[in-house]
Amino acid sequence: MDLEDRKSVARLRGAMESSRKRLRPYRESRAKAVAQYVGANYSDDGANDIVPVNLIELLIVILLGQLAARAPRALVTTPISRLKPEAANLELGLNRLIDQIQLAGTLRRSAMDALFSVGLVKVGLCQKTSLEIDGWTHHIGQPFADAVDLDDLEVDMRANTYGQIHFIGNRYRLPYDQVKKSELYDKEMVDKLQPSHRTILTSEGEERVEKIGQGSTDQGEDEYEDHLELIDLWLPFERKVVTLDSEGTAPMPLRTVDWQGPDCGPYHWLGFHDVPSCLMPLSLVSSVFDLADLSNRLFRKAGRQAERQKTILGYQGPASEDAQRLINAKDGEAMRMDNPDMAREFKFGGADQLTLAMFMQAKGLFTYLAGNLDALGGMGAMSGTVGQDQMIQMNASKRIAEMQNRMVEFSRGVIRSLAWYLINDPLIDMPLAKRIPGYESIEVPVDISPENRTGDYLDFNYEIDPYSAQDITPGQKLQTLTIFFQQFLVPFAPQLAEQGSSINFKKVVQLVAKYSNIDELNEILITEDRPDEPAIQGEKGTKMPAVTRRENVRINRPGSTEQGKDEAMMQMLMGQGGESVQPAALASLNRPTG
Repeated sequence: MDLEDRKSVARLRGAMESSRKRLRPYRESRAKAVAQYVGANYSDDGANDIVPVNLIELLIVILLGQLAARAPRALVTTPISRLKPEAANLELGLNRLIDQIQLAGTLRRSAMDALFSVGLVKVGLCQKTSLEIDGWTHHIGQPFADAVDLDDLEVDMRANTYGQIHFIGNRYRLPYDQVKKSELYDKEMVDKLQPSHRTILTSEGEERVEKIGQGSTDQGEDEYEDHLELIDLWLPFERKVVTLDSEGTAPMPLRTVDWQGPDCGPYHWLGFHDVPSCLMPLSLVSSVFDLADLSNRLFRKAGRQAERQKTILGYQGPASEDAQRLINAKDGEAMRMDNPDMAREFKFGGADQLTLAMFMQAKGLFTYLAGNLDALGGMGAMSGTVGQDQMIQMNASKRIAEMQNRMVEFSRGVIRSLAWYLINDPLIDMPLAKRIPGYESIEVPVDISPENRTGDYLDFNYEIDPYSAQDITPGQKLQTLTIFFQQFLVPFAPQLAEQGSSINFKKVVQLVAKYSNIDELNEILITEDRPDEPAIQGEKGTKMPAVTRRENVRINRPGSTEQGKDEAMMQMLMGQGGESVQPAALASLNRPTG
């Protein structure tokens, strides 16, 4: 495509407009799901009805903890021996950059976007001048990684796969004066532009998702300064990046540059479930949205029925005095009744049992189809034994293993692009300090700068530890500490003593108190200010472990599971009583889960 020709540029704009119309159903579906996610109490523009059982929020919170709870850590290796020190320096600089640009937040937002629809991250380098893009400042000479919202996405919807697209880009807003003064853009084209107000409507007239949080009023009226909305487009086949104005006022691009960056281009695409011959992925939220909506409609219906429930006392004429005495009597009080058969209590309304049973079935199907959320979220026992629960959790993890793998590959691609700029850009100069293992108090200054670079981008391999992005609770840390202490430290105490090592029990108690959140444990161990003395000495003065005795007692304690209680309750409700339910199942309803 000849970007110097007005007809070619007009044709490109026509393809963009057609693709945005094709993308409209996906944006509307996401907006509906986000409204369900925030519920009716978040803002005036949330869900149209109350969401008493917010299953979408439950899914998002649990899966984000599995996919992007923390910032990933990069591991840089190289098969070339002489470049191993530089690989270590690059790894140090890359992890520093990950923290500086807050990549954890970007990846977390992209993972959330992919759960609702598709995640997209734009990676680049801010050149010549610092820019404020949509409120985020990009400093000169620093690589950046920004999440792209679906409402701002421009992509070739005629492609069947991401590798076939002819263009992909995003809309963003810049201060008008900043664009006018910048040397990056064509002055003639910029002079044709006028400031544009920010609105909650897209170019097709549909409401943006940000309306949920910012309201439906005209947002241009309260902007601090004038802005322009621009579009960056990456053309893979031409290997160019084009900047256009969103209104189409300028007949030619404001900027056209040859791409000088990673081969993959500036955009990274994240979809968890592919659809054959379709570009847009299938999101998990869209797969289970109908079940979440059905669960809430059933629960709301049962709630309305329960609110209409009433109990009244009916009586025949001769029993009017008996009825009055019944009304005035206190609970447990004895009273005389002349015509007891002529006064009777009547109940009307109440939650329908089949409706409640259907609600419990829909809720159970949701947690099952979403990947067994009860097991993933650790919200309760799923079986009668610990071993079975562990097996269920392992299988539940397999359910999202593909999603975790895709998240790791997506993060690796973003980090590889950031590493490309650290290696190849001549302006980057990052001073660092390296600590020597065993001598952590000693710091050796190192610099990632053009003068110190000897290796090529292809000389290095980039790996990501997927577990570093997952959340580790204090309880999990305590469990790991307990296993390490029992299986490694205690059995090998004699060997540790022979090597001059011993266990710091004070530190062990401090860690247990910290991870268990029981500060009183620190008061159990009393230490005196005197040199450590071995409690038990061997023949040659070596420390010997104290004699311990372990007794394993198996206690059979009846319990119940959430799934079992739901099934028993559904059987009882659908059977209009407890006759069709086994006595053991009925008894489990009164037991705690676990």
